[in-house]
Amino acid sequence: MSTSSLHRYFRAITAMSPLQFQKRIRLQEARKMLLSEPVQAAEAAFRVG
Repeated sequence: MSTSSLHRYFRAITAMSPLQFQKRIRLQEARKMLLSEPVQAAEAAFRVG
């Protein structure tokens, strides 16, 4: 599958690009970390990438 095909199919299924999806997952993980652990925002950002 070509890169452009992957992006097109991914966007059709998720309504966002693969990069946007990855960013959303990282932000959700950082948010969960901030709410459940005594960690600062910079540390959470470092951990999730």
